Amino acid sequence: MSKNSGGSQQYHQQDQQQNPHYFSSAPYPDFDELVTQVRNDDSNLMNRVLEPDGYFQTRATTLNEITRVVTELNKKSLAKRSTDDLPTIIMAWGKCRVGSTALTNLFGIAGIPAYYNPIKTAIRHFVLDGPAESWEFPQRSEKEFLFAKEMSGPYHLADCTVNPLQILVEAGYPISRIELLMLDRDPYQSLDSWLNKWGRLILPERLAQHYVLSALNGNRISTYAKKVGVRVSHYIYEASRLPKAAISKMFGRLGIEHRFHNGVVENWDEKGMLDSENSKIIFPPLPKPCIIPGLHASEKSYMYKRRNTDRVSDEYKIMIEKSGVLDRYRETALAFAEELKMNTEDCEKIFEGTPATSQRAKLLSTTASA
Repeated sequence: MSKNSGGSQQYHQQDQQQNPHYFSSAPYPDFDELVTQVRNDDSNLMNRVLEPDGYFQTRATTLNEITRVVTELNKKSLAKRSTDDLPTIIMAWGKCRVGSTALTNLFGIAGIPAYYNPIKTAIRHFVLDGPAESWEFPQRSEKEFLFAKEMSGPYHLADCTVNPLQILVEAGYPISRIELLMLDRDPYQSLDSWLNKWGRLILPERLAQHYVLSALNGNRISTYAKKVGVRVSHYIYEASRLPKAAISKMFGRLGIEHRFHNGVVENWDEKGMLDSENSKIIFPPLPKPCIIPGLHASEKSYMYKRRNTDRVSDEYKIMIEKSGVLDRYRETALAFAEELKMNTEDCEKIFEGTPATSQRAKLLSTTASA
């Protein structure tokens, strides 16, 4: 371990003594195999026994069982609904800590019901032997569009590798009523945020592994979307450097351009208290272990915040690069710029100082010729 990581480890050893719920499982000995399975969407992943840790997960299960149980749960709520009766769902997927909660609030301010991990929350209740709730959908006549963030990570393998889109589709939600929005963020900054927010609960080495698996789970999500015919769009957190331009164009791609106004990204006031009832986010009841005070900040507007990466050791940077997480971010960044036809000047501002710099020439040449 580097000095950076070693200091973090010493800190968490001290915290373990103070916190009786500290999750101290060792790193996965077969992590490389896990990376390969997630990256390649290996069917063996679905049958792997997901062992409980005693705090975030209390029952042994598999991804197959989780998918089946939560699919059946939502299938019941859709049993008597017709396609014409259902809103279009914009499902935003990404690893945690990519600015998804602020983005969810933004959609809520635009007048679109905006849900916080409705499928993943049901999964978290299930693996804790608790009562999982189905997602109840409003009438299309009342709400034409819904937005839902469904983030991967951070607590256990189910959190990191489940496919919420598959659950929604197999529950019977019509594909013609689903839009998939793939989210991402500078991998080093987002990992630093993971270590900051959850490093007192999860051993840092294991948390970093969960981070990599969560990021790579995007391969499985996007592959499934293309297989079943769900349209895929892309958005990166760094676009919040130009909130009006990026969000207005993204709304246009999603067919909700009429919902955009300056108030969607500015002057949030009390609506920017993301953890409160004043926000425009629909929070489901979370299991107690997953309630983390201070997880979400208060925001005055939708805006970019750069963070340092002091917690990200050299070992973690190598892990991110070798596993393919960095490549995935670059692919998402390029797709975002192409889909929204961002001009050269905007790309310069958005990608300044990001790991997408090796794609910079391609990004700029693409947008210049668009």
